[in-house]
Amino acid sequence: MKTQKAKKGKKIGHGFGSSVSISAVGVLLMLFLPWMVYQKGAGVAWIAIGAFVGVLLIWQLLSYRLMRFSLQQEGTITLPGFFSRRYHEKYPVIRILFALIIASVFLLAAMALLKGMGDYGEILFGIRPEITKGILLLISLILLVTLGPERLRPVDRWIAFLTLGALIAVNFAVFRYLSGEGVLKNIFHSWASGSVSVYVDVEYLSGERIGVSEHISMLSYGLLILGSPLVLQRLQQGENGKTVHTSRRWGIIFSLLSLFLAIFAGGMFRAALYPAQIDSPGEFIRQIAKEVPSSGIVFYSSCILFLVAGGLIFYDILHSCLQQATLILKNDLFGEVRRISSGTKKKKKNTEFIRRDISRELSAVICCLIAGSGAFLAGDAIYRVLLETLIISACGLAPVTILSLYSGRMNLPGMIAGFFGGAFFAAFWELVPVFQTGESTLKELVGFHGTLPGMAFGFLVAWIVTLLTPKPASDVVKDFEAVKYRYVTDEGA
Repeated sequence: MKTQKAKKGKKIGHGFGSSVSISAVGVLLMLFLPWMVYQKGAGVAWIAIGAFVGVLLIWQLLSYRLMRFSLQQEGTITLPGFFSRRYHEKYPVIRILFALIIASVFLLAAMALLKGMGDYGEILFGIRPEITKGILLLISLILLVTLGPERLRPVDRWIAFLTLGALIAVNFAVFRYLSGEGVLKNIFHSWASGSVSVYVDVEYLSGERIGVSEHISMLSYGLLILGSPLVLQRLQQGENGKTVHTSRRWGIIFSLLSLFLAIFAGGMFRAALYPAQIDSPGEFIRQIAKEVPSSGIVFYSSCILFLVAGGLIFYDILHSCLQQATLILKNDLFGEVRRISSGTKKKKKNTEFIRRDISRELSAVICCLIAGSGAFLAGDAIYRVLLETLIISACGLAPVTILSLYSGRMNLPGMIAGFFGGAFFAAFWELVPVFQTGESTLKELVGFHGTLPGMAFGFLVAWIVTLLTPKPASDVVKDFEAVKYRYVTDEGA
């Protein structure tokens, strides 16, 4: 029996590490990071370094304990469910509140990704954005209705392998067809002309030396992963200790290789096209086409592979956001409505009505409709809104998640105060002018965004409120201690 369970766990968990790693760094890998390095220079590599530090921390600090807590709490696979059961909440107020907040983050991310992929299709292939958005939504809806998350996990691993292959192929093709000699010549020319700061030196960004505040800002982008609801919920869905151990090793290796290759690809394009400074993706593609001879079939094939892998990564994250929002809607919102309704006088009638409403199909339809409506109506400002939302929500989630997993003294008031304290302080840092007569925010005055200040403030508020309020009940501490020192085996024990 033990062998059968171990095999089953290994089969279900296939692709788990790839899934988490693509969710953690996928947006940086294809298009964004190479394009940013091409535009701004090698100094952008600090963002990748920060992202890799975030990946290391989340696997080391959170992966095992989130999995153990989730298995202990009857297979809880959403963050609202984790917080509610971690503190033995009697009424589902916190569960419903966090479900609304986190589901909104997922749906906002899905809207931005849908709009981005619509623009992506129009720039590259001339397809109307509305058609691309409609097709992607329909595909996701069909997958959400017909397949569960376990059946799609193996696909993540193949997307990860395709990503690495595409990055290797593009780097080779650029060096081969845009002339390796030309790349070296351009680098040496930049040295001779005194413009090395613009094209080579990692201590520069767009020709300006990077200061301490810029280093902190770019490195702290990686810490957003610690509060990413998509990554945290993926970690909750590990089946056993062996799955997490293997997945952590694969996830770290994948992140390291892919981030390095993405930076290298951007640097190769920058050196190969020197001294051109191109601001438009369309003009960038046309310039490359001029440089490559018509016989460079390998180069064009590599670029197509790169674009396909990028599209798959973006779609994988889009589908994951819709999938996790569907889980929250089904388990934490409609599920609690069903549980409350089952205790009313009209128990049978209400339960039957709610049972029909909490189906996976209805939850998936609602999430797709909300994301689709937002994507069709949103303008370019949605990308800025998404970034600010991710910073604010991460500054609230990261402190309380870490403290909930590592401190038995942590209680429900401290968790609530820490979340809203970190989120509000990050919002104040990013958005609110600090002087009545001026328009400068703390972000603009200090020079880096609110990730580190927000998380630090969230930790501080959570711990102070915890110490000033009564200790958690004995059964809460008992459950925490049971998970803290127990290693979950392949049986999930």
